[in-house]
Amino acid sequence: MRTINHLVSFSVILLKCIIAVLMLSTLITGHSTTHQRLLDQTIALAEDGDVDAQLSLGLLYTEGQSVSQNYKEAMRWYGAAAEQGNAKAQYMIAYMYRVGLGVAQDFEKAVNWYQKSAQNGNERSQFALGFLYSVGLGVDQNSVRALSLVNIAILNGYIDESDTVRILHRQMTQNQIAYARVLATECIDSNYQYCEWGSALNQNISG
Repeated sequence: MRTINHLVSFSVILLKCIIAVLMLSTLITGHSTTHQRLLDQTIALAEDGDVDAQLSLGLLYTEGQSVSQNYKEAMRWYGAAAEQGNAKAQYMIAYMYRVGLGVAQDFEKAVNWYQKSAQNGNERSQFALGFLYSVGLGVDQNSVRALSLVNIAILNGYIDESDTVRILHRQMTQNQIAYARVLATECIDSNYQYCEWGSALNQNISG
């Protein structure tokens, strides 16, 4: 659950900051503010369509922080945030489908949501999608597509703590490696307008 723990940390930090502000307000005004009130305020914001609150609730329900762990409820709030184009929420939906939390495991649906998130600039989804292409889960295996996506993620600041790049390099020719690098650069430079993640990459060039 390391991925979830890492992702939920920013939500917990945000909520802790809010708590700190409210505690300071309590000291100044003399009015008490409980943790439950803060949670209720977050829920109210989420129900009013606040995308950050929706994502935060999804993460909290996933991890069981401040609320009882409930993957289905987490998916509900991720879905609400994802509908508004939130890339982190789209990533979490993909992750839930990938590992089967609150939903039946479905790699094809995971790929679909990783794709949406990746196109919205989420480097974690870009890397995860690249990994799925590297091993052929939910998609046909394609080393060029995999490396191009991994390269995009790294160019966006993702730190590869796995051996994915090294393994792909061992499987590919120098021309394929260079081609994947060019595709990644063009994608980034065009602000995702010219990302050849489709049919062009089905041609695993050789030599």
